[in-house]
Amino acid sequence: MQTKLRISLRERGEPQVVSPADWMSAGCADDATALARLGVLKVTRSDAYVLLEPKTLVGVFDSPRLLLEVLPKAPVLSAGLLQRLNHWRKSIDVDDPSKVGVFSDSVSLWKSFELLLTNLHSEGLPWSYARKTDISSAPRGRVLFRETLTRLAARGINHQLVANIQVRDHFNCFAPALDTVRRRLVLLENAPPEVRSRVVRLISLIADISVPVSEDEARSAFKMMAELEGRPSLDALLRFCLQILDGDRYYRHSQRVGSGIAEFVDLEKLWENAIQMLLMQHSGSVDDRVLLHPLRRAAITLFEDGGPEIDPDIVSYRGSFQHAIVDAKYSIATSPSAADVYQMTAYLSRLKCQVGLLAYVAQRSETEMHLVGTLGDGRKLFACYLTLDAFDSEFNMLRDILSATDSISEMV
Repeated sequence: MQTKLRISLRERGEPQVVSPADWMSAGCADDATALARLGVLKVTRSDAYVLLEPKTLVGVFDSPRLLLEVLPKAPVLSAGLLQRLNHWRKSIDVDDPSKVGVFSDSVSLWKSFELLLTNLHSEGLPWSYARKTDISSAPRGRVLFRETLTRLAARGINHQLVANIQVRDHFNCFAPALDTVRRRLVLLENAPPEVRSRVVRLISLIADISVPVSEDEARSAFKMMAELEGRPSLDALLRFCLQILDGDRYYRHSQRVGSGIAEFVDLEKLWENAIQMLLMQHSGSVDDRVLLHPLRRAAITLFEDGGPEIDPDIVSYRGSFQHAIVDAKYSIATSPSAADVYQMTAYLSRLKCQVGLLAYVAQRSETEMHLVGTLGDGRKLFACYLTLDAFDSEFNMLRDILSATDSISEMV
């Protein structure tokens, strides 16, 4: 009998050893290989053991053979960053979820979802007619005489007819797609247990949700159902769901992998997005643009005549000029590493930016920022150590650093 293997790991934590017997009994080798290709973990096998080593992706993979959970080392930080990156979603108009910014932060996504689901049940669950060909001795619908002659009578079958019937399609994919939205809301916003329970019950009343679907599959289902006409409550719910699932998924994975669904957040990429958001909040000019990896495909080498290609995490542009470069280091630190300083110094020299910034996770309880050093032409390199509080609107230390660089341009 096949046994489902259940494994819990911690991001960048200790690897877990699985015996070959348990590994073979679960039959999860293909799923694990697919997860390794996705970058969730590293799998090392030998005759004596199977070693599973976590990386920086946190989340859950669930399949009939394997339940893998990777927990974050700093759950408060990762959850806080996810909520802040999706902060704009807390201002969705329930009556018109395509409108953003009309409600205050007190609006609950969970209660909005519950209300929209309740309205859907009051309106009636969606369905549509689909045509189906039926072969029967007691036909229903419209008899297809030509098909009956060619498919049955020509073969000596005289007691059956081919008929075209209409059947109701109740969209079995709808409830699992709604449950995908519920799982996304878990990442975006806390809610009382009773609210979560009511939402689960409202979704379960529609259809079975035991077989999950990915976010891509859910979006496809919602877009297909959006073609139904005369269903205002359904339309409002679908727009809300697509609003929740849309957006930049640069740091998120929600997809079918092997025989299951993988839902993971890449914390390194999440950190890059958070730093980008912070720079965008505190940029000092309407002409500023803050871009992630804008030079990745630009083939700019370290030296004018060669060397390795450079790829800073974030570049802040002031108009058409590169104003600042930032390397987002998802690691806890109290001082910059020599390798990081060498790298950023080379970037500053090559790109002629006014300021460079190394952004680390703070080890202490307060955000700090220090000058690492000044190049001969006046360009400066800073290192900052950020807590979750640094991503709140009242934080102004970064704004002060960026505005101070205006004086550097006069020296260069």
